[in-house]
Amino acid sequence: MVPPLALVYVGLIACLLGTVIAALWLGNLPALTNAVVATLLAIAPSVLVPLLDGSSAPTVTAAPQLSVWIAGAAFLHTIGMFGPYDTVWWWDHLTHTLSATLLAALVYAILLVTEPRLAVLGDGAIVSVAGTVLCTLALGIVWEFAELVAREIGEQRDIDPVLEYYGLRDTALDLVFDALGALLVIALDLRLFVPIVERDPVFAGTVLTAIVVSSFVAVTVITVWLERQHPSRRRE
Repeated sequence: MVPPLALVYVGLIACLLGTVIAALWLGNLPALTNAVVATLLAIAPSVLVPLLDGSSAPTVTAAPQLSVWIAGAAFLHTIGMFGPYDTVWWWDHLTHTLSATLLAALVYAILLVTEPRLAVLGDGAIVSVAGTVLCTLALGIVWEFAELVAREIGEQRDIDPVLEYYGLRDTALDLVFDALGALLVIALDLRLFVPIVERDPVFAGTVLTAIVVSSFVAVTVITVWLERQHPSRRRE
């Protein structure tokens, strides 16, 4: 008998494939790009998890909770590209919170697995909590930067941007809901990524380092860009 979560996962993948077809039919390039990327991300767990377990056969029952979680977040984001992001005020908040919980769970797992190495920074639990929130916010900043770049490219080439940027107020709200997602992961002690991270702690540490470095790069580039857009007036 197929587990219920596996059926939900297959249904979500089918819906994502439906968004790809719909975007093609409508000629909506931004929606199509997001739908294809989201579908690939949603399929990834059913392929990568078995490979990590030493199996060559993809399976929808591998890490079903994680698979459904990723597919659900991907589906909500893709649907948003067809209009709800602009017409439903809470859609962006919902997708940001759900996506943030996914990213926060990965960071949380990395910090829990590498906790002994972080002992020099202080109490392990405090480091895990603070690190999860800060790294999730850092990833949120990287995403906001991607939206900003997408808008600039769209304006320069006179095409619809692949990602929408709605201004600094929206960015601030997005980061608030990113933090909320991280706090939910910590409060619920979600450890779905821990078994995966435990298989290769060195790689997990590399991923965490990449997150921190990329966030610093993003913040620096955003600061420079804002300064060029709104240069400070020199005092005479």
